[in-house]
Amino acid sequence: MMTTTQRHEFFVIASMFLLASLTPFTLDGYTPSLPSIALVFHANEGLVQLTMSLFLLGSALTQLIYGPLSDRFGRKKIILIGISLCLFGSILCTLSKTILWLITARFIQGAGTGAANSLFRAVMRDVFGGNRMAQVASYLGMAFTVVLAAAPVLGGYFQVHFGWRASFIFMAALSAFDLIIIARFLPETNGNLSADSTRLSVIGKTYYSLLSHRNFVAYTLCSTIAFASLMTYYAIGPFLLQNDLKFTPIQFGYMSILIAGTTTIGQFINAKLVLEYGTEKMLRVGVYLMLLSGISMVAIFFLGIFSKIAIILPVLLISTAAGFVFSNAMAGAFYPFPHIAGMAGAMYGSLQILGSGASTLIASSFLPSQASLAFTELALALCALGMVKQINPHQPLAHARGAD
Repeated sequence: MMTTTQRHEFFVIASMFLLASLTPFTLDGYTPSLPSIALVFHANEGLVQLTMSLFLLGSALTQLIYGPLSDRFGRKKIILIGISLCLFGSILCTLSKTILWLITARFIQGAGTGAANSLFRAVMRDVFGGNRMAQVASYLGMAFTVVLAAAPVLGGYFQVHFGWRASFIFMAALSAFDLIIIARFLPETNGNLSADSTRLSVIGKTYYSLLSHRNFVAYTLCSTIAFASLMTYYAIGPFLLQNDLKFTPIQFGYMSILIAGTTTIGQFINAKLVLEYGTEKMLRVGVYLMLLSGISMVAIFFLGIFSKIAIILPVLLISTAAGFVFSNAMAGAFYPFPHIAGMAGAMYGSLQILGSGASTLIASSFLPSQASLAFTELALALCALGMVKQINPHQPLAHARGAD
């Protein structure tokens, strides 16, 4: 029999899972259909990849708005507004007649998921803190990877059996389901509503304080870079694996199971060790794995090896690294700001998505190739290493409160 506190935590964690799950499917559930979309709309690969970049842009920009609104009006109301917008965008995607229509609809869809992407973190910070937050984030992440794995797999089956529109129909159904469940079960977690949160002067000062906080920026950019590494693969991978290495859309979808599995391994190890070693040390493990993957990709390219294994194994190393980076970067970034968790979540999510969008946009400016994937991943890993070195280990973070 669950206590009242346990029941509260259960509903919060279940709701956070639904929120966190909405973004991965709307982001990459349709990726097995990218080559088909290019053929249907007679569009080049770069233009089709804009459906991902503009989605990320819409999500990034709106998070800066959702954060202050949630600090003033509460998390739940703003989350429901965002999911409704995502539902509307998903329906527009399904009805698309041209590639420009689809790109615009994806921007709207991304604008809706901005609420889920930023505010699930704010909800987590409302309820948990310190190393306990990193631990819950790791366990939540393991459940989240199930959706991350299922999205391209389902997308592959949808593409083969029903065509590319089926993925967007599923996105609309998922948005509607989340809307109903969260409206019914998510409690309001923001107990410090502030009418000043939406004043432009307050917003400006708050975001400035976040961007001038050395550890917040360093941890946030580590997460941004790890996410950008995965998104670079999802932008280049469909064309590289399906067109050059002759993967079917379903086979490409199954790649996500391997990616999710290795991410889960990283998250599981992190959940077991983070209470003992702390967020900073475990974050470094993830960044070093990213660097090893980037170096391996470039070395394989110069050796002239081009095969399925040569592409897949380094990508799996990146996904393992992400399991360490995401949970610890979020805990480290959020810990100093319990009083402005909404705005902190907005800035964190916005920078993460903007960085990933920029990465996919840069990657899409080149022809999808082994070289573009390898050098982009190495450059990102070196940037992550630079961010880790900016972290001030003497500033109180998780160890200051323990596993509260």
